[in-house]
Amino acid sequence: MIDYKQLEAFAAVVENGGFEKAATVLHITQSAVSQRIRLLEDRIGAMLIVRSTPVQPTAMGQKLLGHYKQVSLMEQDLFEDTLGKTVEEYITVPVGINADSLATWIPDTLQELLTTTNILVDIRLGDQDKTHDMLKNGEVVGCVSSQPGPMQGCKTVYLGKMIYVCCATPDFAEKWFPDGFIPDAVRKAPILTYDRTDEMNNEMLTRCGIRAGEFPTHYVPDSHMFVDMCKKGLGYGMIPSLQIEEELRNKQLIPIVEKYSVTVRLYWHCWNLQTRHIMMLTDAFEKVAKLHLSR
Repeated sequence: MIDYKQLEAFAAVVENGGFEKAATVLHITQSAVSQRIRLLEDRIGAMLIVRSTPVQPTAMGQKLLGHYKQVSLMEQDLFEDTLGKTVEEYITVPVGINADSLATWIPDTLQELLTTTNILVDIRLGDQDKTHDMLKNGEVVGCVSSQPGPMQGCKTVYLGKMIYVCCATPDFAEKWFPDGFIPDAVRKAPILTYDRTDEMNNEMLTRCGIRAGEFPTHYVPDSHMFVDMCKKGLGYGMIPSLQIEEELRNKQLIPIVEKYSVTVRLYWHCWNLQTRHIMMLTDAFEKVAKLHLSR
């Protein structure tokens, strides 16, 4: 059997990035934390933590962390439902969310949930193609992802579509694309890209015969600043129509690639556990997504 005091110490070290902070959270000495981790590693028979700065869980440690989070959620249900006791302490639930969802419809998802429950969310940001890996690695209990297929031990709920349009200010379009969205102009006009893992621009420009690296790029890893830079005429880029509905209506931003858009289908993935907190999260994500995302 696993000693859950040791497992709690392990989780605290990983979640807080080090032994000293874990000791503060657990109200014990740093040496006591280290001892619990050593005993747990001896019990498992494998290294669980890479002693770096910050510390990182090994592959085995990541699996164990996911196990601990599942047990914690089930333990909450035991007290709140089976024994009829009310748990006043908060429970932190880590979720993986892509930046564009966080900038648009996610706040509405969380508003009612977080004001009526004892849930605290620990939001882990990642591209909609990458959040799936967070769930697979046990970093989160659920995620918003563009991956449609459920992984083993998890369930999937379709949320809806996020539509991206290629936008710029009218002045930017007139300056850089007076003859339309042609290859010569694309090779000169600065484009906005979220980060170096974002393939949306490469996919779009490949259709125009432009290869990756052939166009000047601003890297802007913040959804709100991304839109702000576009509105200031500093570049053009792919933006969720949901995020710029007013700007499109008043023509502060205009589509510059005629009849071109990218549709990203989003899914909610979570552990296939019938715990109250996971069910509440799933219900909230599904309910609000229906109000904001295209079907």
